[in-house]
Amino acid sequence: MDHGKISVRQLSQLDMIPKGKCIMPQSLYDYGWISCLPIVNIITLPQISNCIALEYTKDQIIDFLINNNDRGLFWKFHETKPNLNSLREVNEFNLYFTREQNLRLRLENNNLFYPQNMQEVINLFIRLGFIIEILDNQRNVLLDLIIHPFPRPENIFKII
Repeated sequence: MDHGKISVRQLSQLDMIPKGKCIMPQSLYDYGWISCLPIVNIITLPQISNCIALEYTKDQIIDFLINNNDRGLFWKFHETKPNLNSLREVNEFNLYFTREQNLRLRLENNNLFYPQNMQEVINLFIRLGFIIEILDNQRNVLLDLIIHPFPRPENIFKII
């Protein structure tokens, strides 16, 4: 155990997470990570936290994410615009498309990648330092979400 480090798995093992609840790092908001993450990562992080607290393995978490999320969460930048029925839908699409395109370029400029599947969602969280991989006694790969100390975007993104 690392002294001073707090994680979801640790809090769960100490019965400090109420059943059916998930723990999210406050620093995710305080440090401005919401503006730095693809939408799919923002949507799935609470689910990942809950799965960690339920002691799922990495493979079980990925399966859970695949089975419980819409495949439409992943942006396909090469495809044309979908059929949009109103000006509101067009504006919403353009807003999200521009946001995700800018995030993709920012990630690529910092030797990271924009995720295209749930395995890549997990891998991005690992590369960003949100999640760590650990082996249990049966050699299963487990994930853990860091609560404290939490990485800062300015320490990850050298190129904005």
